[in-house]
Amino acid sequence: MHISERNIRNFIGSQDLSVPISTAQGVKDVPFQRWFNFKEAFSPQFVIDSIAKTPIKVNEILDPFGGSGTTALTAQLLGITPTTIEVNPFIADLIQSKLQSYDLDSLINDWMDVIRSVEFHDPQLEELYSNGPSTLYKKSGVERWLFKPDVLNRIAQYRMAIEALTDSVNKCLFKVLLGSVLIPLSNVVISGKGRRYRKNWQSRVVASSDVDRLLEKKVNEAIFDISKYSGRRLSNYCLHRGDSRLKLSEVQNSDLVLFSPPYPNTFDYTDIYNVELWVLGYLNSSEENKTLRQNTFRSHVQTKFDVVSPPKSTTLSDTLEKLNAVKEQLWNKQIPNMVGSYFSDIEAILRESQRILTKGGMVGIVIGDSRYANIRIDTARITKEICNNLELSFKEETTIRIMKSSAQQGWAKDLDETALYFVKE
Repeated sequence: MHISERNIRNFIGSQDLSVPISTAQGVKDVPFQRWFNFKEAFSPQFVIDSIAKTPIKVNEILDPFGGSGTTALTAQLLGITPTTIEVNPFIADLIQSKLQSYDLDSLINDWMDVIRSVEFHDPQLEELYSNGPSTLYKKSGVERWLFKPDVLNRIAQYRMAIEALTDSVNKCLFKVLLGSVLIPLSNVVISGKGRRYRKNWQSRVVASSDVDRLLEKKVNEAIFDISKYSGRRLSNYCLHRGDSRLKLSEVQNSDLVLFSPPYPNTFDYTDIYNVELWVLGYLNSSEENKTLRQNTFRSHVQTKFDVVSPPKSTTLSDTLEKLNAVKEQLWNKQIPNMVGSYFSDIEAILRESQRILTKGGMVGIVIGDSRYANIRIDTARITKEICNNLELSFKEETTIRIMKSSAQQGWAKDLDETALYFVKE
């Protein structure tokens, strides 16, 4: 058996296939995936299955919403050239850390340098995080905080030691791994649509030595995975950093476009990773935070976006008419505009995918419904109607799971998450 065939079997062998394979629920023990607990991600098996559905041989694959990099990494193991796009700079580094090639001796030596030098760095938290969230660490006048000062100080020491490295490849990996221990060390957990404080967080005991322990564990896991999966069929990849609606113009061709965009659930997904963005220095001002949010998909109302005309779709028109009729009952009056603009963004991605695709190539999209004032946003039907206006022929549809609606809608389990496939004839 070819080493890469063993790799791909080992890679997916630890995946839990009893949970929806379009999600990251079953990949906490999968190599590379375990580096960072990513909330929204494909599973490797879903990528493999989608490749198998494609009518033509897949030599190149594109994921316009790179996320945790599963599509691209699985493609490398299969010998398929991946291109991926990601707007969140920390998540883009996560993708790069999984796809790039390493010199193990250099990697281990640099980690030893970090351990030796970390004690000599003296971060001044007030200066380093002067423009950061007021709740970042415990200080006078703050009722809730994410980190104890000594814990954040230790994290900042590692950040400075890593930033002092000269090898950009190793630096990227260690920065991502430092990011992976932040939530476990903090007073919050990621739950549902964002962060919430842990139960009895005030009495929780976390020491600066826990930073050393957790980070060392992550580094050891990463070095093991890198060593075991060094024999990939392909080491090439292309990573575009930025807004996929703009960056797609830089992509020329692909045999399969596979992606899952943010869902139209009025949630800004960048907010989940604000801890990593601020603590690791990806964000240093409220203006930078605002700019990042404005470069995301128009799936939320946390940022003021330009309102654009919705695409042609009978179902969407009916839905927007119903939403506008109950606008006064909605928790945010911008929701109808958000929904219309969201599907305009979906159309833009699909139109560019059509241009990029080889004849006979396929688009695979995983998309989820939402509900406002008891009005369902039937994303699958709307997306299919949008594709009727493009040169993309509907191939098949699979309901992956049934999701819960929001608390305002009574937590009812009545929203579909659907995989749609279209072929460029």
